[in-house]
Amino acid sequence: MKEKALKQLDNTSQQLLNVLSGFSPAQLNTVPFEGSWTPAQVADHILKSQSGVPELFDGSIMPADRLPDQKIQALRELFLNFSYKMKSPDFILPTNNNLEKNALIDQIKEKSKQIEEAIIKYDLTEICLDFELPGFGTLTRLELIYFIFFHTQRHIYQLETIYQKFNN
Repeated sequence: MKEKALKQLDNTSQQLLNVLSGFSPAQLNTVPFEGSWTPAQVADHILKSQSGVPELFDGSIMPADRLPDQKIQALRELFLNFSYKMKSPDFILPTNNNLEKNALIDQIKEKSKQIEEAIIKYDLTEICLDFELPGFGTLTRLELIYFIFFHTQRHIYQLETIYQKFNN
């Protein structure tokens, strides 16, 4: 379970870093089309969505009364359905300020390291009680980790679409 999660973390983080690295400094803070975020804003949103997750693992927990991966498939189906448009909660909306690529890359690497340490340190089968994902309720640590993967993969797809827009 942990090995698979660590491998998925590495793959997802590398994909994100690779696509983000492809943007020029000018493209990074440019809106590619109406209604879109800039690539920097997408990265900022991803970071904000991940902030606090490892800390949640230290919060109130309880033993799972169900399979610890029970909600993973539903999370996958929702977040990897690219035809379904979502609205971000206000608390993870990106900044409107210009952001620097190397700083974003460093922050992504640091957050990935924190998540890796959390995967290694904690029992992933326990339910975190301090946060409820709308439509899903409380999640196990394992499900929270996969939420991060699927949410990030959704935005990697968005970044790839933006990259194509800029480079075609």
